[in-house]
Parts: sequence; C-alpha cells; structure tokens
Amino acid sequence: MFLAKELRALAICSSVLCLLHCLIVAISFIGLQAEIPIFYSRPNEQQLAHKAWLFLLPSLAAVIQLAHLSFAKALNSSRHIVEILLQITLFLQMLAFAISLRIILII
Repeated sequence: MFLAKELRALAICSSVLCLLHCLIVAISFIGLQAEIPIFYSRPNEQQLAHKAWLFLLPSLAAVIQLAHLSFAKALNSSRHIVEILLQITLFLQMLAFAISLRIILII
C-alpha cells in the first residue's frame, strides 16, 4: 500500500465508514415511501424529493474519498499534507454519515 503504516488506519476507517454508509442507505431505501422530506430549509411541499436523492450523500462522500486518496498517492512524499488530507476525509465521511442517518431516522 502506498500509505505509511501510521496513516493506513485513517484510510481504512474512512473506507469502512463509507461502505457502512452506503449499506445503511441501501437497506433503508427499500422500506421508504416514494417521496421523502430531504430539503428541510424549504417550505412544506418543496421539502419532498424522490427517495433516490438519499444516495446523493454516500455517493458524494465516496467521490471525495477517491479524490483525496488519489491526491494522497500523488503527494506521498509530504507526510503531513497526506495526514491532514486523510483526517479531512474521515471528518467528511462522519459528517455525511450523520446527516444521512438523521434523515433516515426522522422519516
């Protein structure tokens, strides 16, 4: 693997969280109604969206993780930048997971 041993834990944690995020959204997708409230800052009727929009956060988080891992591989010589990049990736994964989980639990 291209990451230092100390940094692999960050990459593995964010990858596992990303897979768990996708799995929870996919499992909950089956039991949801056709339209769900996602856009809570809008007025009543405009809050509703098709339930497929629930996959926006996990897919966006996965794309960000792939981009960050690509940057980390390209910047492998600068350990501190790679560590910061992986910490940001893990934080974004946790944030997207928390938002999706909150939406699913509210519904």
